[in-house]
Amino acid sequence: MNRVADGLGILDVCPSKEEVEEKIARIGEGKRWRPVMMMTLDGAQEPVRPEPSPRKGKRGKGDWKEVKGFRLYLIDDDRIEHVISWHQMADNHEIADALRIIKEAGLIPEEKVRLCVVADGADWIWNRVQELFPDARQVMDFYHCSEYLHKVAAAQYGKGSEKALEWVYATLVRLSLSEQSQVIAGLKRMKPTSEEARKLIDNAIEHLTKHSGRLDYASARRGGYHIGSGAIESANKMICHGRLKRTGAWWYPSCANNILKLRCAKYNGTYDRVIELYRERHPITAVRPGKKRSSPTTDNGL
Repeated sequence: MNRVADGLGILDVCPSKEEVEEKIARIGEGKRWRPVMMMTLDGAQEPVRPEPSPRKGKRGKGDWKEVKGFRLYLIDDDRIEHVISWHQMADNHEIADALRIIKEAGLIPEEKVRLCVVADGADWIWNRVQELFPDARQVMDFYHCSEYLHKVAAAQYGKGSEKALEWVYATLVRLSLSEQSQVIAGLKRMKPTSEEARKLIDNAIEHLTKHSGRLDYASARRGGYHIGSGAIESANKMICHGRLKRTGAWWYPSCANNILKLRCAKYNGTYDRVIELYRERHPITAVRPGKKRSSPTTDNGL
């Protein structure tokens, strides 16, 4: 696995510009508006161990490290068409570099799609998006916002109480109708029943105010955009958690990144191409009769 994935860059595991444009053309055929391309970004915590450490014997204390990643997909009526996934144990600037590379390679043709970014409130996400895609539609994940309101309701009115449910559902309806100004004003008028409620109300006000320009959910839905980041949560589960969080697994970060490259290639539809690239870089040499020769094989454990 390490031999095959070592040295692979993001373009090696991505479909070609022609393949992306073919998907866009197919989905946009006969339609009045350009297809919607969604971009979602998120992080996921995965188990790691010191590198190097012995395979047998004491390996050192395990830890957790964030895998940052993004997913691009097209919306085709009632289904989505996956385009690109990329996940790595990397900092936000390295993820930004990966986005910049695929943008410059023409894999995010903003002139042919309506690009929309949906994510949670992490600053690193929106800072990078603003740098690279200033003209993209920006949407705050609706579920992420609802978590703030549910916490306020529980602290102010009592968890699970009828009053709490009544308030939070009414407030979420207002938010879904793009009445974020009224929601913020309502929070400011609330009289906290406890110090905990005061802190949670202040947090909600700060968060909604900071991202108020990303809360126009009614307009987003009319435009055919998604307002939830379930697509990246699904990618985290299928690409990262399903492989890295197996029982007893604690990864070297370098090995984790290599397996993630191959997992991304699998879901991007480029795995066979990656194997062929490895064969080109490491041709099989002749061996003496009776000797076994090694050749790259697919990893069914991906």
